[in-house]
Amino acid sequence: MNSRREGGAKRGRPRKEPGTIPFWQFRRVAAVIPLYDEARKHGEKHCAAVQYAAVKARCLHPNMRISETEVKRILAIWRPRGEQMVMHFKKKFLTEREDIERHRWILEKAKELMESNGQKVRTRSGGAGNRAPQIIQFGFAPAPNYPRVNQKEDKK
Repeated sequence: MNSRREGGAKRGRPRKEPGTIPFWQFRRVAAVIPLYDEARKHGEKHCAAVQYAAVKARCLHPNMRISETEVKRILAIWRPRGEQMVMHFKKKFLTEREDIERHRWILEKAKELMESNGQKVRTRSGGAGNRAPQIIQFGFAPAPNYPRVNQKEDKK
C-alpha cells in the first residue's frame, strides 16, 4: 500500500511538530492560569477556583471555548504537582507613556510585516483605543503554595 495518494498528498491528519502547541492554546493557558491563581489567593479551594476560572474566562473571552475539565487539563500540564518551578503568568497594564508608545509601535510594525507577507490582519473593534494596553508577562517562578484551610494541627 502506498502512503501517497494519486494527487501526491499524504493521507490522514497532518503531523504536529513535536514540542510545540498552537498559539490559540497558549493564549487559553495564559487566560486561565491567572484566573485560577486569583481565586486561590482569595482563599478558594481547588474545586471552586477551577469553576471560577472557567466561568470568568468565558465572560472575559466569549469566543474562547473553555470548560472546568479543560481548566483541570491545563493545570495538570502547566502546574503539575510536586514541581519546584512552574510557568507563571501575570497580567499588567502599561502605564508609562514610553511603554504605551513602544507597544503601539510594535503592533504597527507587526501589522505592516503581516500585510507585506500577504497575511490577513484582524483589528479589534470597540473603545479599546483609549485605555491602557494590557500585556501578559510570563516566565518561570517557584510553584505557589496553597496550604490547606482545614489542615490538622500537630499534636504536642
